[in-house]
Amino acid sequence: MRRQILLQKKKSSRGRKEVSYQKNPMLFLEKELEATKGLTSIAINVRASSLEPYVQAADLAKKFGAILEINAHCRQPEMIELDAGEALLKDANRLCYYIRELKRQGLCFRLKREQMW
Repeated sequence: MRRQILLQKKKSSRGRKEVSYQKNPMLFLEKELEATKGLTSIAINVRASSLEPYVQAADLAKKFGAILEINAHCRQPEMIELDAGEALLKDANRLCYYIRELKRQGLCFRLKREQMW
């Protein structure tokens, strides 16, 4: 966890305004979803290096009728160093495992990736 915090802070220091270190990211996510409840359709873009954050976010997505988006496109060095983002595309077994487990949750989700030509 400490490594993740340091990498998030490093990313924030590069001026990445979409990055916001949260001590409790799931509580933050729940508050954000609550604020948009009933207004529109929401997709949650999740970057994680293990299954558990995806499962936790999937529970919240299901609770609020949101779409979970597995982020497999982030090329930022800090995310790849954590085995998140684009690193998932280089580990098809782990990515498929995440997809199988999330399908068991019975919610709408998608895999986001980018192709560079």
